Amino acid sequence: MLEIVRETVVKADSPRVTVDNFNFLPPVTYLDGHLVFVQFTGEGPFIGVYYVVNEKIVKYETTSPAISMGFLINKIIDGENMILFSNLNEDTWSPLNGDNRFETDHAKLEVHLSNGKTYSEDIKDDKGYLIVLPTAEIVDFIQYNSKGEKVNTIEDLEKYGHVGEVIFWN
Repeated sequence: MLEIVRETVVKADSPRVTVDNFNFLPPVTYLDGHLVFVQFTGEGPFIGVYYVVNEKIVKYETTSPAISMGFLINKIIDGENMILFSNLNEDTWSPLNGDNRFETDHAKLEVHLSNGKTYSEDIKDDKGYLIVLPTAEIVDFIQYNSKGEKVNTIEDLEKYGHVGEVIFWN
């Protein structure tokens, strides 16, 4: 499944994209197939989510990776499902930290939705995240390090950065 995504992207964007500059997260079971998160780290970097059913790419979406804040909250709305994804940088920026970048070790994401539900995802040692949740408004999105300290929140992105893209799949 990962090989099909890799071959498709390399074929579409050759010679800029090669098989050596990809990061993948483990595929996530979704409906009748799997979601695959891809991060291209070469010149003109991008991140993407590919929906693969029976070894065939059915839908996909690509966007720009996170830069300053070290993460984004990209959202694909697919009917009753909401797919959240982003790359995670090894450092982040916060004006509360003297306007400097600082290293962080991502450990956990916590997503609070308008329906009152809270979801937690372990992201320790990951280069990104891919989470499927019921479609709802995101009230808060908190990123924690391995010490359990808040690193960034949705409020930080709204004030100082870019929250991410909202994409609709039909």
